[in-house]
Amino acid sequence: MTDYKYPLHPYHKITDLKDMLEQAAGKHPDNVAFLTKPVKGEPYVPVSYRQYNADVEAVGTMLLELGFSPDSRLAIVAETRYEWYVSYLAGMNGEATMVPIDKELHSEELLSLFNRSYCDGIIYSPQFAESIESVASQVPTLKHLILMNDPSFATGKIEEDDSDTAYDGPSEIKRTDGKAVPVTLFNDLLRDGRKLLAEGDQRFRQVEVDAEEVRVLLFTSGTTDKSKCVMHSHKTICANIMEMGQLLFIGLNNDDVVLSVLPLNHTYE
Repeated sequence: MTDYKYPLHPYHKITDLKDMLEQAAGKHPDNVAFLTKPVKGEPYVPVSYRQYNADVEAVGTMLLELGFSPDSRLAIVAETRYEWYVSYLAGMNGEATMVPIDKELHSEELLSLFNRSYCDGIIYSPQFAESIESVASQVPTLKHLILMNDPSFATGKIEEDDSDTAYDGPSEIKRTDGKAVPVTLFNDLLRDGRKLLAEGDQRFRQVEVDAEEVRVLLFTSGTTDKSKCVMHSHKTICANIMEMGQLLFIGLNNDDVVLSVLPLNHTYE
């Protein structure tokens, strides 16, 4: 193997993912972090680092309000969409351990991973509501279901008096032991989190991240055998970000766009 001989891009140091986002929002608040398409056929809507950080803080604050603690596991099952990015860092930068799950799995496979990871909560999109809600009753550790119900918040246009009358799904799922698991709408989570922050709630902002703690449970594809669970920390993910950043960002500038193609449950994506 020959040594790498090309110049490396000077990539700034990050200690954890919370530090990464706070640095980005502080240094480049108005730069575009994401181009989202909330409505099919409509133009892309830019989301700045300032807004992304604010949305993560709002949802993260509400996850703490709902009781997601250092012992909690929170799964995400959804297609690539802005709420996925918000949910992931809201949990990671708070106190939950995240469990990103392959959206292509069948119901019985989803159930197996929910139970193997001892999930306390599941964040999911309408596309997978039927399969997830059909097995949720069989997850004895489950306490919360959070449905990504409406992409309009990505435009920053959610108002205080918005109602979610379009949602006609269940308000709760009964577990097999008889306990009710509430279904919370993502927009409500975001709106209520914004209110708590406006009232001075600092819980999420004051969380001190231990970069070496296990904070992600990642299941392999299980192509040749039963899927394995790989444990990741802020430190392992940040090490990859900094190392790859030295290679990928050579010659890139603020006007360049990076296309995300892989499913978001892939670690580096």
